[in-house]
This record gives sequence, C-alpha cells and structure tokens, in this order.
Amino acid sequence: MPSEISTQAALAVLFSGLIELLKRSRYFPWINAQTSKLNAIAGVVAAGIAAFGVHAAYDRTTGTLVTTGLTLPALGHFLYDWTVQWAIQHGYWQVRKLAAKTM
Repeated sequence: MPSEISTQAALAVLFSGLIELLKRSRYFPWINAQTSKLNAIAGVVAAGIAAFGVHAAYDRTTGTLVTTGLTLPALGHFLYDWTVQWAIQHGYWQVRKLAAKTM
C-alpha cells in the first residue's frame, strides 16, 4: 500500500500535467499561459480535489462514493492535506517550468 506522501506526489504530477493540457486545449480558452490568477485558482481547486480524494472511498459494486468521519479534527486534517498537496503540486510545476526554460 503506498504511503500518503507518495500518493500526494503522484497526484501533484498528474494534476500539474492536466492543468498544462488544459492550457493548450482549444476547449478551455480561459485557462492559458497568460491567465496566471486563473491558473493558480485551477491549481488550488485541483489540490483540494486530490486532498479530498485521499479521505473518500468509492465502492465499485454499489457505485457509491462515501466520505466518513466528517468531524472538526478531520476537517482540519483535510485543510492541512490540501495545503501540503498544493505546495507539492506548485513546487513540481515551478520545477517543470524552470526545466522547460533551460532546455
């Protein structure tokens, strides 16, 4: 079973790549290289989705998505995970952007 940090790192790579694909897509003209604030918002939303996904369970047989333990401490943990996820994702994106400039 993978650790939580390896899951967050994998999701950071996945969502950073997805945002880059959206920037190049003609189907999402409002997300591009010139819309830095909107790109940042997309990154925060993607990080929230990734952090929330760690705390949800999908039952394939019944087709239900169940989130359990919605308590105040659990919400605090989610917010912490969301922040960590965004930091990893943003850091990966910055390194990827820097690497693209040096190539």
